[in-house]
Amino acid sequence: MAAYTIVKEEESPIAPHRLFKALVLERHQVLVKAQPHVFKSGEIIEGDGGVGTVTKITFVDGHPLTYMLHKFDEIDAANFYCKYTLFEGDVLRDNIEKVVYEVKLEAVGGGSKGKITVTYHPKPGCTVNEEEVKIGEKKAYEFYKQVEEYLAANPEVFA
Repeated sequence: MAAYTIVKEEESPIAPHRLFKALVLERHQVLVKAQPHVFKSGEIIEGDGGVGTVTKITFVDGHPLTYMLHKFDEIDAANFYCKYTLFEGDVLRDNIEKVVYEVKLEAVGGGSKGKITVTYHPKPGCTVNEEEVKIGEKKAYEFYKQVEEYLAANPEVFA
């Protein structure tokens, strides 16, 4: 099956440099702080935070999933653009080879406008389970809103 792509656009009252840092560059740490009931740890296991960096996010004990690995493929922090790949972990289930995320933020007034493109690449002979994708989308959106609310309430964070 061909890749399955979702494109979402969202406006936020948070400046793009703050969102980019929280949702992209420091995501492996912010996930743990925002959802400690879901995520146990987040760490860089290879690289220096730039292109080629691999992050590992570990789920809490007892969670049905254990971990996931992401790798930064492209980063342009000055233009708030990043492309990264989820390439390992049981979150991919048996049917997905990888998931590629492309994030682009831009300033709009005092806030930002963001576009995220998520492309699911199924393993040969497999298909993408659209219901699982919708569940994942919902969880990702909830995390995004939590981060946005936290940044709005704490203007000094990632200032």
